[in-house]
Amino acid sequence: MNQLNGKNYTILLFPQEVDSRKIEKLREAKTGSAMIDGLLPHATLKRRFALDGSLTEDELTKIVADFNISKFKVTFDRIEKLGNALVVAGNSEYIMQRHEVLLKMLAEEIITQDPEYEGGQFKMHMTLLRGNASKADYEKYLSEINFDKLCLYELDPSAERLWARKIYCKEFQAV
Repeated sequence: MNQLNGKNYTILLFPQEVDSRKIEKLREAKTGSAMIDGLLPHATLKRRFALDGSLTEDELTKIVADFNISKFKVTFDRIEKLGNALVVAGNSEYIMQRHEVLLKMLAEEIITQDPEYEGGQFKMHMTLLRGNASKADYEKYLSEINFDKLCLYELDPSAERLWARKIYCKEFQAV
């Protein structure tokens, strides 16, 4: 695992409120909190990274603000374990393409934690729970989910993942 020093960032996709509430209710029933890692339900477009070189947080915010993305939906068709997380996973060519564009835009400016999970190894997923959750009884969370927001967050750099600070969010353009 790459160890990042200084501020850590991530770029996230958030589902429409009606879709987010389904996952929030599951989390609250199982853990007592709608949040995991200080965040409401989301899909990651760009994994945890730190700035390298001359890029500032303000310039990073402008890149995210100017990033071209539209509303989209993903059919989550399977439940998987990713590390210690139970996730719903799906495929989206549109998001794979947007992920690749974002990687190219940031390539010389950032250091990514665990870059082996990006590019061709990127998986569109939403975390349901962390810990020893089993796949049983979660099939009802397999569905088509609409996404309508892109956000840049600063993340707790520790392994405990205690907090996340929203830096910038924007609603997607209509298709």
